Amino acid sequence: MIRLALILLILMAAPLRAQEAPAPIVETELDATEVVPGQSVTLRLNILVPSWMPKPPDLPSFETANLRVRRPANGSTAISRSVDGDTWSGVSRRYLLTPMVPGQFVLPPQPIPLTYIGPDGTTPIATTVQTEPIALTGILPEGAEGLDPFIAAEKLELTQELSGPSTDLAPGASVIRTVTARVDGASPIVLPELLPPVEIPALRVYPDSPQVVEEDDGKTLSGSRIESETFMALGGGTGTVPAVHLDWFNLATGQIESAEVPGFDISVTGPPVRTEGTRDMYDWRLLLALAVAALALALILRRLLPRLRQALRDRRAAHLASEAYARQMLLRVIARRDYPAVTHWLAEWRARLTQPEPADIPDLMARLGASIYGKAPQPPAAPEWEALARTIRATAQRKAGRAATLPALNPQGRA
Repeated sequence: MIRLALILLILMAAPLRAQEAPAPIVETELDATEVVPGQSVTLRLNILVPSWMPKPPDLPSFETANLRVRRPANGSTAISRSVDGDTWSGVSRRYLLTPMVPGQFVLPPQPIPLTYIGPDGTTPIATTVQTEPIALTGILPEGAEGLDPFIAAEKLELTQELSGPSTDLAPGASVIRTVTARVDGASPIVLPELLPPVEIPALRVYPDSPQVVEEDDGKTLSGSRIESETFMALGGGTGTVPAVHLDWFNLATGQIESAEVPGFDISVTGPPVRTEGTRDMYDWRLLLALAVAALALALILRRLLPRLRQALRDRRAAHLASEAYARQMLLRVIARRDYPAVTHWLAEWRARLTQPEPADIPDLMARLGASIYGKAPQPPAAPEWEALARTIRATAQRKAGRAATLPALNPQGRA
């Protein structure tokens, strides 16, 4: 019986295994494992499924440090293949990998989520496949080990243009130098800065931002780097602007070649600009003048600060002893409904008051005190507090009104 049961289980599981969909196929093909830095190799990624994919998969970018990865616009194509007598379909993607420096680059496995239709022809199956690790090495050609920076191309040219004469410039005049590097068979981003530093006392140099233009036909790269700088004449003097020189490796000939544009003389008429020694003397004089001024200011402040502090203390003491301060504190404790504090500050205010006290203040205080300390104490009503505050404020307003009223300029007595 046991053997019969096992045979039945095997017969029942066979159709289930037949219905299981085979796993998708992921392939990576690198047309070369070694390449000169600046040059590109093709990486092709193929993904095949036993049916078809209702939407394109999310393909990886393969980005890594010092390795430029380009995906040509027409690099994706649909593919099909016969696998075990069945037609599989999928997608193929082409990448261009360009090492920017010598060394080995290892692209780790990349996960790729995708969805394809199952064996029943209708049910979508979601899964994640993974690429194999990819290794690529950037190598220097023999004889090019001393190039710094390393530039490998099929062609490299340097050209130079001046906006006008560079000699006998008048102070305030200028001349613009423009140097263009044109490279074929490599990206212009591998080109270094072209213009060397210029230090001529008769000039001031204003460099412009470099312009890098890359051209990509899907197979090879080319482009140009343009740098320019403006020489502004300051005063009489002469100098020489250095040449621009680049060594590069020619991929076509396998030789190191050079590209160069010459330097040129530049001169400015008129009196020379202030020398560095004169500038240093001027700077020392300015520093000395600033030091003397700072010392004088310190002495003045040393004499005035004690008086200023005393004046501030006197002013604060006068304010604390004023009727306005007592009135301010009285209104503050009235707002808090603090009867004991009101009694204290009312006495202070009366002592500093220079005019008759309002007649209704004693009556308001009596009513407030009775409501708190009477036989049946209860919280004083808000109208009494508000009336007391209005009376105090009205006293201050009457005082301000009398101060603003001036006596007649020509008073006349009674006839």
